[in-house]
Amino acid sequence: MRKISGILLIITLVIFVSGCFEKAEVQIEMQAYIGLTDAERALIPVSPGDSIVAKIIVTEELTSIIGEQYVGEDVYSVTFNQTATDANGDIIVYMALDKRTVLGKGYSTHSLTR
Repeated sequence: MRKISGILLIITLVIFVSGCFEKAEVQIEMQAYIGLTDAERALIPVSPGDSIVAKIIVTEELTSIIGEQYVGEDVYSVTFNQTATDANGDIIVYMALDKRTVLGKGYSTHSLTR
């Protein structure tokens, strides 16, 4: 009985510790937020968490923002809601699959994430 209790305790501790390390990873929305300028950050009314994250395939239309080397590749788009101005749509930050590298920025009026 003690052996089973000890095993259950070890399993519980492993799950708990692995959960702590997982939470320490910075969310993709925050990484994208870090890539914004101060003026772009000022447009976010609530929080960077109020955004839409999508995995997209880079098309020819996005090469001016991201680069030709990514055509056909998967990347993440992080659209910050309620950041549209009279001149532009919502801010979109394109991120590499590592969820840390900012590849480029654009606006929802130029986005193909629909």
